Amino acid sequence: MTNMKTEARYIILEDTVLLSKKDYDDWKEIQAEYETYKTNLNPMDCEDTIGYFEYDYKNESDWPFSRKRIIEFFKSEEMILYPDWGQNMLEGMRRYVGKQVTMTDGEIVIYDAYTCYVGDFFKVRYLTGKRKGESVDISISSDMGVELTRRLPEPE
Repeated sequence: MTNMKTEARYIILEDTVLLSKKDYDDWKEIQAEYETYKTNLNPMDCEDTIGYFEYDYKNESDWPFSRKRIIEFFKSEEMILYPDWGQNMLEGMRRYVGKQVTMTDGEIVIYDAYTCYVGDFFKVRYLTGKRKGESVDISISSDMGVELTRRLPEPE
């Protein structure tokens, strides 16, 4: 069973997310430690952390950390847990460049990924449908008028 007394904060940065067991007095301390700080959640134990991801992300395959890694992190002496994609979300996103995805309005190919102050984006080009040949930027944090009809293919 996990240590119920251990708590960690879910910290959201511009380029990644992480879980930290470090004891911070307030968000300003976190901001001073992480230059790309955006926000954080209050400390949670293992069960609450898993509950948050179950509620917020629904499908475990969409979580930044697997359930197993969260449980192992809370049992360990580790202080920081980075997501399965590594310490830089943009590098993780770039693994999808060149992949094709079925969208609600046609097939697309992903040709670039970038992050900016309003979110994280894929640059895509339509291969089929009414928008064939059109290039657009699609946010992974909002649908920008286009919804994915299935998950991105796993990178090779």
